[in-house]
Amino acid sequence: MSAIATMAVSCSGPPATEDHPATSGAPAVNPRTWEPDQEISHRTYSDQELEQFRVSFLDEQAASMDIESPPEVELVRWTFTREEHSQALATCVTEAGFPAESASHGGVSFDPPPPAAQNDAVYLALYVCDAKYTPHPALVTDWTPEQIGMAWDYWNEAFIPCLEAQGVPIPEAEVPSRQTYIDTFFAGEPRWYPPAWVAQLGDRADAVEDACPPMPPHEYFYGS
Repeated sequence: MSAIATMAVSCSGPPATEDHPATSGAPAVNPRTWEPDQEISHRTYSDQELEQFRVSFLDEQAASMDIESPPEVELVRWTFTREEHSQALATCVTEAGFPAESASHGGVSFDPPPPAAQNDAVYLALYVCDAKYTPHPALVTDWTPEQIGMAWDYWNEAFIPCLEAQGVPIPEAEVPSRQTYIDTFFAGEPRWYPPAWVAQLGDRADAVEDACPPMPPHEYFYGS
């Protein structure tokens, strides 16, 4: 399967820290009903800002796929969640002649992958479909400190306990404090990132991700 995106072990859980009490024996919080202690603010965009973002986004997409003369494509609609964008992209690319499925971590996957001789045509189809169903800026811009903190809360309070309940081995690694995580998230060094653990589960990944969504509920993390 080919995927294109347009992000020593123990079952005892992560070690306790000042900000992260040990989860062993603690009742698991249902990830789908998890709520943050405090909601966060989300940036709003004017129509002009959205259009400027779309132009920049598509320019970057064209450059990344070596499309020298990208066509002008009318926006069909904005997509507001990763799942919505991935599904719209998969449907659109399939209709363009390249059967695809939405990938669990965003983008689309091809099984079997198209022949290498068709790469240029596939990239053009992906570009056109991104132009028709452009992701909202919130989905593809850097997380704010508030979002990073919310992700830390969700992973420790709901996601990791859910993984433990599913029998997923939790890597033995020091869990950074909440503030340290916020301060160093973009430091460029390898970082603690629990959603990555699911991708390493092979055939179990989809089932575990369905039971334990890797990200906080969309309405809290990105806004409605």
